[in-house]
Amino acid sequence: MIRAVSFDLWFTLIWETKEDEEIYVGMRVRAIKDFLNGLGYDVEESVIREAYAATKDFRMLLPARDLLSIILMSLGISLENLDALVSAYEGSTDGFTPRLNQEAPEVLRELKRRGMKLALVTNTSFSARSIRGILKNLGLDLFDIILSSSDLGLVKPQAEIFRALKSELSLNGDQIIHVGDSCYHDVIGAMRSGLKAVHYTKLAHLRGSEVNCGKLPRIESLWQLLEIIEADNPP
Repeated sequence: MIRAVSFDLWFTLIWETKEDEEIYVGMRVRAIKDFLNGLGYDVEESVIREAYAATKDFRMLLPARDLLSIILMSLGISLENLDALVSAYEGSTDGFTPRLNQEAPEVLRELKRRGMKLALVTNTSFSARSIRGILKNLGLDLFDIILSSSDLGLVKPQAEIFRALKSELSLNGDQIIHVGDSCYHDVIGAMRSGLKAVHYTKLAHLRGSEVNCGKLPRIESLWQLLEIIEADNPP
């Protein structure tokens, strides 16, 4: 019996363009600059942006504290306590509103109404705290559990991130269905970890994702999740 639905975030529930990414990167860079200026460090925004850009390859695998420590070291700055900077950095994107999958709000609320636990498992540079901030702007702050790769240092399709999901939900894998736009990260990653999974293809064209996932389960609308759950949870 399915008792929880786990979602990927980007290009499943929300999406972005390159222009959108530039907006939230600018928010982060300015938060770092303003914080350092407040401590008396006169660092040009362009210099901070360059240091931030250099973290691209590992940003989604590092907690904000570690990421900021690396950026500061590259700038020749050493701070004993990073708590206030971490808070400023994670809160800097609270004003960012990503693009919404129009199916998501009603489907999530219907799943909640049916007693499903809701989770997010996402490969992202946003922490769980930052994710909740941007989801509030869309009326999607409905999740019981949010697992961010940058918080955990784990990425889908690693089994460890799905094991963490099972542990956080206190459920077995066959009680959880995971939904995402990536055949490998989401569907195969979840199924190899003992979860049920479906490949969601409606937004794939927006990021140029490969739609073909062989004979693995596939849906083109989030509303089809309700049919899958009904079939798996007979009265």
